[in-house]
Amino acid sequence: MDAAPAGSHRTATITGTQGTPYEGLSYSLTLAFPANYPCSPPTIKFVTPCFHPNVDVHGNICLDILQDKWSAVYDVRATLVSLRSLLGEPNNDSPLNALAASLWGKVYSRAHGNTPYMPAPQRRCSSADPRAVAVFSSASSAFSAAGMLRCARARPALC
Repeated sequence: MDAAPAGSHRTATITGTQGTPYEGLSYSLTLAFPANYPCSPPTIKFVTPCFHPNVDVHGNICLDILQDKWSAVYDVRATLVSLRSLLGEPNNDSPLNALAASLWGKVYSRAHGNTPYMPAPQRRCSSADPRAVAVFSSASSAFSAAGMLRCARARPALC
């Protein structure tokens, strides 16, 4: 994790947690601090597209500590650690991205029981953009959620 100052705004970078569909991915974020910070939370958005149940297409994040559970004791580091943790452990009860939540829930309940992570892709398909990965599940003809998440490396629109 890294944060660089830019006035009352900062940029930060987080990486996906090992063992999650986000492993090896790096996400740029913007942090905007209100005048009454730390009494109010910063506004944090994903700059890098992120296909996740708690992140919408505009990069907005649904995380309790950025809303009603905010405390002035949280600093930037603690906030980024919580956000990084959210990548591997989404709150499907409060999704901003219904499709991602639906896929996460299906894969989670069917493939892993109590394990919160989605399975690795079984087969890679060719693509005009070698950085984009379209993954089909060998069990169905639908795109797997893990494949859609991994596609976000460079070209999420392809997924």
